[in-house]
Amino acid sequence: MKKYRSFLKITMLVFAVMSVVYTSFASSNSSGNVLSTTKKENPFGVWLYTAEGTSPEYRTGMFFIREENGEHIVEVQLDTGTLSGQDVQVSNDMIKFNMNIEGLERISVVLMVSGNTIEGETSSARGIYKISGTRKIPPQ
Repeated sequence: MKKYRSFLKITMLVFAVMSVVYTSFASSNSSGNVLSTTKKENPFGVWLYTAEGTSPEYRTGMFFIREENGEHIVEVQLDTGTLSGQDVQVSNDMIKFNMNIEGLERISVVLMVSGNTIEGETSSARGIYKISGTRKIPPQ
């Protein structure tokens, strides 16, 4: 009988703790969904960037990211000219694109947008480099 009472007390305690945890979780999640949704950041605009460890001519510049006729367009403005992004993909807070440098070398860029900052990396045959930047002009 004593074992039964202690088992009953433990069982009731477990249910009480579970109900408190569930209630506090449900009240903090007003939609009632267990999974959170990812906020979509707006990647469009003009971004000033710095790439660590790259050649001086590619170390700083500007990204122009926009959408025209449903197509995402990325242009990279450097002191030596403008490069066009290819295979541009924009999803939630991520931007991916490729570029050809000096006609032959292909680099890939992956950027994560968080408010008015971007961070990511570029990868090429020469290596992987960190890149970061800030928004200069928001989209119009």
